[in-house]
Amino acid sequence: LTGERLGRAWLAYGITTVRELTTAPAEATERAEAWASGRTPGPRLLISRADAAPADDASVAARSYPGITQGFAHDLRRQARELAVPPWQLAAIPARLRSDTAASNFELELSPGFTAYQDGVSRLIASEATLVTGLAALAGLHGWPSRPRHDEAFAALFTPAEQAAWERPDTLAAAVPSLERTLARLVRAGGRVAVGSDAPAVPYGLGVHLELALLARAGIPNDQALWMATAGGALALGLEREIGTLEEGKLADFIVLDGDPLAHIGDTLRIVAVAKGGAWHQRASLLTPP
Repeated sequence: LTGERLGRAWLAYGITTVRELTTAPAEATERAEAWASGRTPGPRLLISRADAAPADDASVAARSYPGITQGFAHDLRRQARELAVPPWQLAAIPARLRSDTAASNFELELSPGFTAYQDGVSRLIASEATLVTGLAALAGLHGWPSRPRHDEAFAALFTPAEQAAWERPDTLAAAVPSLERTLARLVRAGGRVAVGSDAPAVPYGLGVHLELALLARAGIPNDQALWMATAGGALALGLEREIGTLEEGKLADFIVLDGDPLAHIGDTLRIVAVAKGGAWHQRASLLTPP
């Protein structure tokens, strides 16, 4: 998806801020400017380049962020302009902190498997780094616990071919229970976790709601999962003074629901309207092409 249709899809599912990992920054910048100006409806877009690191050095993104223990996210916008590399670790690519040396310029490394060991969890918490969930990308739509029977937005926003591609079972779904346990353990221990669906591995916007359902199945209370998707995401981006909660002086980003997601996490899909930066969008208008 691109342009106007992509922006409507994000907003129709209540997503007002998106961080995009891209190999085409010029196109992404044009899209971000169109959405920010209001020329076309769309979320607030933060761009990270996916091709900044040399092909023979996959460690550059991690090594380029010294001082992770002091919380790199709050300097994100300056560093993103200078380095154009993403500072987060996706849970879909399991990560742990180095345990064989003291803190250094290269503190994050990949490790195989989806089970975290205590030393890794402890150091991840101590670093105040944020782990982005990534459950939905592994589970796919077939892995949705108690999936809603009808989602008018899915049919309205995406073509039959796109729907069919997303409906295919995911071969990585068997890894989801282990990752759910790891995330639940990290949350219980006080680690920083933010919600990310890794679209287009799952439908744009809809994947976030799948992510919430999987977090609830993992035993994370609904209010905590919702916090991770809102205030937790803002904190991970270093934007907690601007978005993430409804407070005086912050941007008015919120959704209106005909339901109670604190009682039933699936009610996050019962969207009536979306506000981004104070601009009001009836959901019905987002489901209809201009």
